[in-house]
Amino acid sequence: MKVKKSIIFVFLFVSIIMWLSGCGFERDISAEREAVASRVKNEIAIAVVGPMWVMDDASRYLDGIKLAVEEINEKGGVNDRLIDLRVFDDNGLTMDGINIAQQLAGDPEIMAVLGHWNSHVTIPAASIYDNSGLLMITAMASNPKLTQNNYDLVFRNFPDDELMGSEMAHFAKLQGHQR
Repeated sequence: MKVKKSIIFVFLFVSIIMWLSGCGFERDISAEREAVASRVKNEIAIAVVGPMWVMDDASRYLDGIKLAVEEINEKGGVNDRLIDLRVFDDNGLTMDGINIAQQLAGDPEIMAVLGHWNSHVTIPAASIYDNSGLLMITAMASNPKLTQNNYDLVFRNFPDDELMGSEMAHFAKLQGHQR
């Protein structure tokens, strides 16, 4: 009888601990980000992520972003708030990109992410950003899978591979090419 009561007690204790660990103690990073964004005097922190130091194109891309931020800040910023640009190098590696995405997703000061470049990095990072309520736009990732997940906060400003292939085939056909 004592053993049966002990087993019931242990079962109830473990059940309560499991219930408590799953209810009400999870961090709401979206709410934290919203609170940071609503502070009037705060800068707007935007992260840029990609293989920054590996490719010449990346340095020109980053130079363009820095120039745009400089011009915006010289005019008073966005709603009188300056942009604070933060640069992260994912080295074009999936695990580096995932680690950076987790870091940025957990930082309530980051309001948006520009990047990643490579589709194999962007696709797994996208779910991390979307789940944390962090806006992400990529200018380079072209794999159609990125936008097939119907994310609310993940965008691209670059056509996907299927659209580019279709347009190239259409153009070739207009030029009289058969193959």
